[in-house]
Amino acid sequence: MSTKNKLWHDAQPLKLLESTNRFLPLDNQKRPIPEIGRWKTNYPNGFDIDSCLEFRETQAIGVILGKNLICIDFDGETALDYACEIGIDITGRTWQVKRDSYKGLWRYKFFYRPTPAQIEQIPFGFKKAKHHTRDKSNDLKGEALEVFADYPCYAVVAGKHPSGDNYFSMNGYSVEDLVAPPQPVWDWVLHMASLQPKVATSKKSLSTSGSWERLMVCPICNRNSSPICSISKDRDTVRCFIGSTFFPPKAKKGELINSTWAYSSNQYIESIGEFSIFVRHKPTSMRAIRQSLMEKANAK
Repeated sequence: MSTKNKLWHDAQPLKLLESTNRFLPLDNQKRPIPEIGRWKTNYPNGFDIDSCLEFRETQAIGVILGKNLICIDFDGETALDYACEIGIDITGRTWQVKRDSYKGLWRYKFFYRPTPAQIEQIPFGFKKAKHHTRDKSNDLKGEALEVFADYPCYAVVAGKHPSGDNYFSMNGYSVEDLVAPPQPVWDWVLHMASLQPKVATSKKSLSTSGSWERLMVCPICNRNSSPICSISKDRDTVRCFIGSTFFPPKAKKGELINSTWAYSSNQYIESIGEFSIFVRHKPTSMRAIRQSLMEKANAK
């Protein structure tokens, strides 16, 4: 099987994620291909699998991570030893991506789908962290246990590794076996997050890509920590995250919340999770009502 055909074959199962996460076409050095340029500017939402495969330069595919898909990267034998010491089951059932050589035996990735309750626990601004388990020396490569937990982090999941190895997932540990992080894993993730410098909730840090801004206090669910809910920059639409501690009330389309916000629909936001969408209620003025009645009367 040619390299291109193998990549096509290995990439097909990844389509299961297309409704929740997007992908990047990569070269064999784990970098986005030159053809797409600065992907965060030119293609901030990434690509679907077929689009990645259409680029001639594509030699690997990376999945864009987010609060709804995190990666634990075991980078070396000492990282695996450390994981076992802190209670992480390195044989646990979830989506795993490995390399097909002895050299890559001790270096692989676990992926998890955090629950809404877990997503709410992620500190604002936390994206990644690393625990060094062995320092780099003249004849030894450094090793570490890492977590990647938000956009714009991405992880290679199919295709070529810089060493020439191929990435693969075993039966029973493929993308369809993705689960929520077990408690020991999640405890370690939150511990690592607690060690990172806190991101101040300034206007700049609350701004997201596009035309949305995170809310310090959500007018729908009253969330006042770990900002996830957001408001459009024209201030006419609110996206309220459906969590377990904070969540929007169940409402019918058009039903008003707090006399200001009308429920519109539910929407799954890639890399985060499900939200309820509310639009600002704009009552029709009496002048407009009278004009409408007059037009209807004249039409008779």
